[in-house]
Amino acid sequence: MDCEPYSRKQFLRKLVDYFGQRICITEITGERTILNFRDNIDSILFNSWYTRKLENSEADERLRVVQKAAEIIKEDIRAAIYDCSVYPPADNPQFYAIFLKV
Repeated sequence: MDCEPYSRKQFLRKLVDYFGQRICITEITGERTILNFRDNIDSILFNSWYTRKLENSEADERLRVVQKAAEIIKEDIRAAIYDCSVYPPADNPQFYAIFLKV
């Protein structure tokens, strides 16, 4: 039996000829070539995204809560009315009370 093995290029062409648009061939220079069926790609990507979303959801939720609290605090500070016409002297205990409230 005298047969030559397919070259890489011939092999990939044969796969495309046989499977047509149902196969996805991903070639990245310096990396291995990845062969996958398009039907599987959707489920692989969805599962990867969903798993990552579940892992990050708690941290993301905590970050959203902190950011929302910061927005509310900023809004309250900006909305407060301050009497700037009178400023207590430094020896007055109210002077330090202003800074301790913050």
